[in-house]
Amino acid sequence: MKRSIIKTLVLVVLVLVFALSLVSQSQAQKIKPIVLKGTYGVIGHDVCVGHWIVHPNAPAPLTYWTKTTTLQGIVTFKPDLTGAGEVNQVTIIHPIYTPIPSFSYWVIPVPETLPFGDTSTTHISTTFTYSIDPVTRVITREVSGSGQITSGSNKGKFITFDTYTLTGYVSLDTETIVGSSPVDISPDQADYTRMVYYFNDSGHTSPYGQQEEVCQRTRVSTLIK
Repeated sequence: MKRSIIKTLVLVVLVLVFALSLVSQSQAQKIKPIVLKGTYGVIGHDVCVGHWIVHPNAPAPLTYWTKTTTLQGIVTFKPDLTGAGEVNQVTIIHPIYTPIPSFSYWVIPVPETLPFGDTSTTHISTTFTYSIDPVTRVITREVSGSGQITSGSNKGKFITFDTYTLTGYVSLDTETIVGSSPVDISPDQADYTRMVYYFNDSGHTSPYGQQEEVCQRTRVSTLIK
């Protein structure tokens, strides 16, 4: 009698294990890769602290500034996990007077070598690669690009910048994508830092200057076609 009960229990356990394995396999089959294909309208915002590394009029004092940028344009995602974008951006520069004076006021007149505010517009072309976790729907993009400054004190100059990372989420219908600079790393790590290279020509053969920026970036993309 005891042996019969034991055999029955063993059989029940085996059946349950087999059923659970089928459920697990079924759930795994439901998790399919997320494929993006289409053109998205994108708006974004950058907040940066920057300074010249190679100044076009060197020698010059080490002057830092804060910079806010808004942008809008389009980005196209391809099923092969690559993409490209075309955006226009408006930038406002807010100077930081350095070195900070030890007295309660700034030197008057202000030295001409210190930039005290500027606005500019730039057209940027980007390329990127991306990956999406099919379970969490987390999307990671590695973005690089170049462009031309269309107004401001550096009008006509061409720029290129080092690759930066955006992480975010893809909506269930894949029609909305949000992203920002990674928030799980310390601000002094590379993903927060962008090197910006200025050139006098579109072929990037005549260097003008080089800046370093530490930025926080946000992006929201919505499918338009």
